Amino acid sequence: MSIAPRAFAAFCVLLLCACADRAPVPPAQLLVFNANILTMDAAQPRAEAMAVRDGKVVALGTRAELEPLRGESTELRDMGGRTLIPGLIDAHAHPVWGAVKELFACQFAFESTPEQVQAAIAGCVKAQPGEQWIRGGHWTSDFFRNNRIPSPRRFLDEVSGDKAVVLQDDSGHNNWVNTRALELLGMGKDTPDPEGVTFEREADGMPNGVILEGFKVLDSVVPDYADAQYLAAARAAQDHALRRGIVAFKDASASEVEARAYQALDRSGDLHISVALALVLDDKAPFDLPTFTRLRDTYRSAHVDTRFVKLFLDGVPTASRTAAMLQPYTVDDQHPEHTRGSLHVQPADLDGYLTELDRAGFTVKIHAAGDWSVRVALDAIAAARKANGNSGLRHEIAHAGFVDPADLPRFEALSAVADFSPYIFAPSPIIDSVVGAVGERGRQYWPTRALLESSAPMLLGSDWPSAVPSMDPWAGLEALVTRRDPTGKHPGELWPEQAVDVMAALGIFTGQNAAALLLGSDLGGLSVGKRASFAVLDRDVTTVDPATLDATRVLQTWVDGVLRFADAPDSGAD
Repeated sequence: MSIAPRAFAAFCVLLLCACADRAPVPPAQLLVFNANILTMDAAQPRAEAMAVRDGKVVALGTRAELEPLRGESTELRDMGGRTLIPGLIDAHAHPVWGAVKELFACQFAFESTPEQVQAAIAGCVKAQPGEQWIRGGHWTSDFFRNNRIPSPRRFLDEVSGDKAVVLQDDSGHNNWVNTRALELLGMGKDTPDPEGVTFEREADGMPNGVILEGFKVLDSVVPDYADAQYLAAARAAQDHALRRGIVAFKDASASEVEARAYQALDRSGDLHISVALALVLDDKAPFDLPTFTRLRDTYRSAHVDTRFVKLFLDGVPTASRTAAMLQPYTVDDQHPEHTRGSLHVQPADLDGYLTELDRAGFTVKIHAAGDWSVRVALDAIAAARKANGNSGLRHEIAHAGFVDPADLPRFEALSAVADFSPYIFAPSPIIDSVVGAVGERGRQYWPTRALLESSAPMLLGSDWPSAVPSMDPWAGLEALVTRRDPTGKHPGELWPEQAVDVMAALGIFTGQNAAALLLGSDLGGLSVGKRASFAVLDRDVTTVDPATLDATRVLQTWVDGVLRFADAPDSGAD
């Protein structure tokens, strides 16, 4: 294996300095060798050894080529021929929210039966006698389509006693509550729905317990978790990521209390991964530039980047039918009238919001799950470009699974990033719900290959805890490559023509996701000058059967040249 040009240049500098009458270049602090290093760098795609100093890569090549960089105190790591890749990045997740749910909420599996949901709620009521509210989830989007429950609120009443219960669905956008919760929310049969929120109703007009897009109503009444719980969740979220080879993530809708938790963890010296926060207003108001600016300036720290904002343009294209679509949803006995969903923000207002945020230096992530909202989001980015010129900020369109063919080339033209969640690029309960609501065109969901071939910038994220049980990138990568369910529970494929190969998928999970976190010069690859953040795997993911990618095990995760997770702590030490 020949040494890469940049590594060779660094090596020559070392020799020249050693020969000259001056202090020699310091030796490497870490030398990794006997490895199958996938660098994700086209100039040198593979290497077998890597030298690290001050947390950064200083050379790549063979061990013999890097031996002059070895000093008396250099740590040697024999990787035993294992595959080493750049640390992965999750560019759209809700890590603290996911960890809060795992640590403190009432949990039941996504595909739980009604009986299992009742049993879980009954257990949580018994276990939390001092709590007024029982919070938890997730129920599937088609739960009430598949299970005929005349009164969802009364169904929960049977096991909730005097507790108020609020349960989120798998999309994270909709909620299911009991009668006591409705009382505390002040909702009765004669109470009108708040703007932008839908309370489904019984025959007499009483809310039945299902709430669509109820963020601002629930957030104003349901008590939040304590700061100490959020701090514990931030710590658990980091551990969750490191165990999966993830060295950075973007929290896709970070509230102030979540931002405070990340910053506190960082200031204590315990946050090691890089975190980007897409800030969202606690009252879920669409826009308030002074508040966004205050949050950015207050909570930015060494490992926490707060130069991002989240805006919600629509809902989700599931049974709730709240995503904004160009064509009408299907009709059925529960939805007898045609609808195209709706926009949370009017187009002219979005144009103004995005233009101001772009001018203020914020990268904006716009939740746009329907093809109508995707078009409106692209129009807003175009308006910002016209008003401000090209700021260099690459605004993101999240969950852009439905894209009208006429809009595909606009992503590349506007430097708009298609924000995808490959973990659900396969048959699953939530996809069943999408197809039931959208119709057969729901089977043409997530045009990955088409966007890549159009040179559109992309990012990938788990969206955990929405619809998936963890941030595990390997299940997502398998679904991206095979368009099949990695668990094997749900047969078939979802638009297999849009599958991509493993290297393309890895390229998004590394380089493109790094760019989405404004870390493209530091992370996303292993080359001279970049941070030595990498994962050691139990297999070469480029050669195994793609249907086994979800079984990939992370043996070690290193951040800036420091071992932060080890499945076998002493493995590789020399």
